[in-house]
Amino acid sequence: MKLKFLCNNRLSEAQLQGLKTHTYSAEGTSFVEPVMQVYWRWLVTKIPLWVAPNLLTGVGFLVNFATVLPLLLLDTNLEGVAPSWLYVAAGAGFFIYQSLDAIDGKQARRTGSANQLGELFDHGCDAVSMFLILMSGASAVGIHDYPISLLVFVVLLNQVNFVYHWQTFVSGTLHFNLFDVTEGQFTSIGLLLVRGIFGLQLWDIEVQ
Repeated sequence: MKLKFLCNNRLSEAQLQGLKTHTYSAEGTSFVEPVMQVYWRWLVTKIPLWVAPNLLTGVGFLVNFATVLPLLLLDTNLEGVAPSWLYVAAGAGFFIYQSLDAIDGKQARRTGSANQLGELFDHGCDAVSMFLILMSGASAVGIHDYPISLLVFVVLLNQVNFVYHWQTFVSGTLHFNLFDVTEGQFTSIGLLLVRGIFGLQLWDIEVQ
């Protein structure tokens, strides 16, 4: 009965009209974006025109999921005890996800197939990926002994994500700051690669 109620809970005509008239708008440039834009513009030219933008989004998400899931299954307590190669694989998978996520919109505009559903699908995958990235990063630094730090970080990250999208909803424009999503992604990739290459003991080094 409850499931039937959820299935019948459809969008109103006003909501559907808002979805139809919505257009993507963004402004601002983060610190590393000018450099990455060169790479992203080159990468999208290597994608055949028949490849749908949502396929790029989905493949990137699946790669991220497939590389992070084994890591979390082998380190459920976030002690940083998973095999080192899994952290390197997760970092590489995250970079692939980040690359495809950055060019799906370019592919949509390139093929004239940009639409509101694609943006919704993109942001939905981003929301799930944010959790995967958070947990893999927590494992990389062995945060098990600091549960309060993990709780604070999770709460803050989700709050920032909410405010980020709320201001976009209110203003109609996505605003990028000097340190933004791309910089945060590379920070996470760096944590995973450092943990995979140098081991968990690196975080125990005391700085004099």
